[in-house]
Amino acid sequence: TLTSFPVIFRWWKGEEIIWLQAQGTPVVNSDGSLLFDGFLIDITERKLAEKEIKYQASLIQQVESAIITIDFDNTILSWNEHAEVLYQWKKNEVIGKNIIELLGAEEMKEKTLQNFAKLNREGHWEGDYNVLKKDGTYIPVHIVNTYLKDINGNNIGFIGISNDITLSIQAELELIAAKEKAEESDRLKSAFLANMSHEIRTPMNGILGFSELLKRPDLT
Repeated sequence: TLTSFPVIFRWWKGEEIIWLQAQGTPVVNSDGSLLFDGFLIDITERKLAEKEIKYQASLIQQVESAIITIDFDNTILSWNEHAEVLYQWKKNEVIGKNIIELLGAEEMKEKTLQNFAKLNREGHWEGDYNVLKKDGTYIPVHIVNTYLKDINGNNIGFIGISNDITLSIQAELELIAAKEKAEESDRLKSAFLANMSHEIRTPMNGILGFSELLKRPDLT
């Protein structure tokens, strides 16, 4: 039995390749030949949009930053591979969960809520934050949050991009320690030189004073 079905194929339109969707029913003529009774729809824009979405999804998975999208209720919509590495949670474990409850440290709940209130109010929030990992430890990250938009440009939630800044913090602490060590060394050096100057100056004063006495006529 021949039934109606859609067929999608590429076609040449001048020098341009377009995508068409054929919708209809095959019809068998009396001579046994097969015809197609239906219509064609140009779906080129849809196919290009699908290709762009797949391309962007591929980029999100490859980029070495944790990329997470949420809706306006803070429900996780997407979770890329680097987010799995950074926070230890697999994608299938987090989709549909509240991001504040999942990653927000208990002792930082108030700050977390304030940050999300600012995000909802202004559509942007950026800063450094200690995020809770699956194993219960924390990781310092730099987070940039902004609006997530649909293909029509409507705001449908937020997208967050976060990066591990552990090494940056360690380097900064080492720089501060080195600076403090250098300052302490300078203080000790100054104190040593001041003390040496005093130690040298004291006998020199005595010698100079004795020399002055020798110059007095009444003592020669």
